[in-house]
Amino acid sequence: MAPNLFLLRDADAAALTAYVRGGGVLVVGPFSGIVDERAHVRTGRFPAPLREVLGASGEEWRPVEEPVLCRWTDGAEFTAHTWTELVAAEGAETVAEFAEGGPAVLRHRAGQGVAWYVATMPEPDALGELTARALADAGVRGVLPDLLPGIEAVRRGDVLFLLNHGTEAARVPLPGPATDLLTGSATGDQVTLAPQAVAALTSEIQL
Repeated sequence: MAPNLFLLRDADAAALTAYVRGGGVLVVGPFSGIVDERAHVRTGRFPAPLREVLGASGEEWRPVEEPVLCRWTDGAEFTAHTWTELVAAEGAETVAEFAEGGPAVLRHRAGQGVAWYVATMPEPDALGELTARALADAGVRGVLPDLLPGIEAVRRGDVLFLLNHGTEAARVPLPGPATDLLTGSATGDQVTLAPQAVAALTSEIQL
């Protein structure tokens, strides 16, 4: 993820391009590739040094005071804020567009990898959806699938940490029995987490 690369050296742009072409997944945010390492503004359509790998380029920046409406290609709507850009696809597919017209999110297959360009600042839920799509491109899956909102699962070595960031108790299905190192209690095929609670489960769980 490269949320903002306002200053970008030619060498770094080349490295990012090679990373994508070699099979990597890159997500680039708005207002990127604008100046070089000497803070000289790059000429031509932005983001000039990444234009080829992104399969897109822009010609106008459009800061906004009010949220703007956007739509995924399946018709689902979301809002974005602060910043928008007038961008043209040059080989990339439009994944989301501004309601008033023009791409808001683009996806481009380059070599063995995929590059995304986000021409605005999506709301948190839409940013989560975008991140999930990019992770799918990269073949990355969560430690535990289909977690409830507010539940976090993190693997550290042989221990699976579960965190409930919510305000209500939550049951988390498990792939097998385990022992909670914090309480010493054994679990079955699920564990119940109180609000703001944490569990540290042993490696009996095979993930």
